[in-house]
Amino acid sequence: MPFVDVSPTDWHFEYVRYMYCRNVVVGYSNNPPCEAGSPCFKPNNSTTRGQVSKIVTLAFQFTLNTTDGPHFTDVPVTNTFYPYVETMVNMGIVEGYDDGTFRPNNLVTRGQISKMVVNAAINADPQNWSLENPAASTFEDVPVGSTFYQFIETAVSHGVIVGYPCGQPPSGACQPGNKPYFMPYSN
Repeated sequence: MPFVDVSPTDWHFEYVRYMYCRNVVVGYSNNPPCEAGSPCFKPNNSTTRGQVSKIVTLAFQFTLNTTDGPHFTDVPVTNTFYPYVETMVNMGIVEGYDDGTFRPNNLVTRGQISKMVVNAAINADPQNWSLENPAASTFEDVPVGSTFYQFIETAVSHGVIVGYPCGQPPSGACQPGNKPYFMPYSN
């Protein structure tokens, strides 16, 4: 793996390597954001909705499907992420906004990415994945019935995500029960 900013001692090394070796991610090679001649991954960068659409489509090895596209006014056929966004729409994995846009350049939130990944996993492996709706919440800031509740709880039950311990930045203060925080509306 050629990235100068991902080393074997990083907690995310194996995840990045897995995706790189399967052609899911390629990183950056331009200057900027990388040093001249040095490919980089920028593991601390936030991710856009378009980028996640591409990553999820490639990671799950979904066949590209642009039937009836374009579905969104801001993702024309010339957009880099067009085939991935269209595939995700056609599979029922993502939706756009009421104004007919997808906003591919907006940063994806933790709640949105949970929804995208869980919907993709359910689509790819319906025998082992289904949307869960437990009676009690895992996270202090994701109450039962909230927008991303079922997706976040499903991802937690499959060990895909974890939260932040209460009382430690960036989470909030500890409440009775000392539940962790997920911060679903953070990038």
